[in-house]
Amino acid sequence: MRQLVELKRNAAEKFQEQGVEVVAVFREEKSGIDGLKKIKEKSSVEFTLGIDTPVNATVAYSPGKMKFHNYVVDKNGVVQGVIDGSLKSRAQSAQLLEIVGSLVSESSSAESPMDDKAAVERAVLDYVEGIYDVKPELIERGVHPDLKKFGYGRAKDKDEFNAGSAMTFEQLKNLASKYNSEGRIPKDAPKKVEILDVMDKIASAKLTAAWGTDMFHLVKEDGKWKILQVIWQSSPK
Repeated sequence: MRQLVELKRNAAEKFQEQGVEVVAVFREEKSGIDGLKKIKEKSSVEFTLGIDTPVNATVAYSPGKMKFHNYVVDKNGVVQGVIDGSLKSRAQSAQLLEIVGSLVSESSSAESPMDDKAAVERAVLDYVEGIYDVKPELIERGVHPDLKKFGYGRAKDKDEFNAGSAMTFEQLKNLASKYNSEGRIPKDAPKKVEILDVMDKIASAKLTAAWGTDMFHLVKEDGKWKILQVIWQSSPK
């Protein structure tokens, strides 16, 4: 509740001016809806309060125990910013306002939009950084929900490849949420992006990363570039 009061005191008016809706979802409120009513009355906040004690909807947004992260989601449902939080350290209004302010500035500025080549590179970086940095929300931003990914991993301790395997968008998000959670990827791991071709609606790119080489086909929909197809293989010996 302390965070709600801080947001109300320092940011409520600015959020309202920028058309931002604040939604606080509780898990630990065992009193259910009655408990939320008491919290709202005691804090006098106008924010929307919700409850998810069965942890059905919010589990994807909490990568570990006692995590209290805050997410900034745009009008299209795309996560644009994440502020990590713990039981004793929650996101402050200034941090949230900074992310919101940058989004408002980007949407209102038509003078210097990101060019297609840079946007394609950003999509590929979202893909690799989502895995490297354990941020599945970046996968949501840079990858198309109809993703088709197929590749060949090298057999352990052998100079040969395993049979090819496929991966969906949801499987990639799940992979990003845990693959590097224990730091298995070296901090100096490569993430070299090469843009091969960019046209009006389609583009191709290549990524050299810790696990090997990925080749991408991307599509542009509603002005945004998304990775639609990936084919990859482990690094050559």
